[in-house]
Amino acid sequence: MSRLYVSCLAVTVAVAAVMLAVADTRAAGQDFAQSTTSRGLTPQLQPVLSGLSSPLYVTNAKDGSNRLFIVEQGGIIKVLHPGSTTPTVFLNITPIVLSGGEQGLLGLAFHPQYATNRRFFVNYTRQTDGATVIAEYKVSAGNPDVADTAEVTLLTIPQPFPNHNGGMIEFGPDHFLYIGMGDGGSGNDPGNRSQNVNELLGKILRINVDIPDGQIPYSSPASNPFFGSTAGRDEIYALGFRNPFRWSFDRGTGQDDAVDSLRQQRRDCHRDREIRLARARRSDAEYHIVLFDGFEIAALIYALGLDRTTTPKRSLFASLGKPAQTGFRVGRQHPQHAV
Repeated sequence: MSRLYVSCLAVTVAVAAVMLAVADTRAAGQDFAQSTTSRGLTPQLQPVLSGLSSPLYVTNAKDGSNRLFIVEQGGIIKVLHPGSTTPTVFLNITPIVLSGGEQGLLGLAFHPQYATNRRFFVNYTRQTDGATVIAEYKVSAGNPDVADTAEVTLLTIPQPFPNHNGGMIEFGPDHFLYIGMGDGGSGNDPGNRSQNVNELLGKILRINVDIPDGQIPYSSPASNPFFGSTAGRDEIYALGFRNPFRWSFDRGTGQDDAVDSLRQQRRDCHRDREIRLARARRSDAEYHIVLFDGFEIAALIYALGLDRTTTPKRSLFASLGKPAQTGFRVGRQHPQHAV
């Protein structure tokens, strides 16, 4: 049985206790404790929920209700009201979700106008073949704590292997939906998918869910780097990612430009680092995670004959091993100690 914890020093739920995998959280916790103690603060964790099954994400609808929505990997979203210790089932799609390992119901995002249009979106791997599905649902018009079961599929992306599915989806300050897609799995991206502009794997995608494109229930912003006549998929916003499982927008900058505010969070064993997604040009939107492990050239790129001339600007590997760089949310008040 899993428990969900909340910190007395923060308003948000501490998701480190419930994520699928977080690298070396003990070191981060020790750093946080030392920092807060030096300022006369004593960090405390209090249990909020128990009885959860593989919880991996918690968010809110930003609709003024202050409810928490907890995503369980198997395919259930639960809703918790303020002051309550008993969540109820908001949505159950377990029959269509393939769960286990890095697969399952991986992401949840509420539309910026959710309070009026009732729309929210999920990211899951589907039964039968493990493909990634980005789908839209609506909350019931008669009960705000229960979602309708009718699904509208926006994207279906085949997955060649069961790992590296990414999972994070989030609306940016520009009201576009951003989707984190892993490179398709196995190891060292054997199909070089993350660098292939005709593939959606290994990318951050950005789509407009408010304006359809003919029979397609979404469109791509014209400012995406491969939009229109430029070779590559219109949906791509940035490429070269291994497994963007979690990332976040910086809500403290006051910027409305999502190009400048989206950050994929990584950590080493001592402090949090961040890589800012640069302006959406081909030269700036490309990452080389598959080609390099830190400053170490991945052995696979020799066999594939890939370009090795562009090296990363920094290495994020820990000195005590090589933790999974899957990303996570970073707190605004003390970002260097978020876990």
